[in-house]
Amino acid sequence: MFNIVNDMKQKKSEFIAFRTTEEIKTFLEELSEKHDRPLSDVIHQLLKSFINDPPKQLPVPKKK
Repeated sequence: MFNIVNDMKQKKSEFIAFRTTEEIKTFLEELSEKHDRPLSDVIHQLLKSFINDPPKQLPVPKKK
């Protein structure tokens, strides 16, 4: 909970936009509803988690 409160104190002044699939958008929206947080906060927390514990390499989709 401390991380959420601490992050809320930081001013988030940078705006980014990106395209994603309907599946990912739905997943993020469900997380947003489940945790009663705005979608932007959910994405921010996921990115912070990724930054704090980055993978050794990015997952690469398997070619079909």
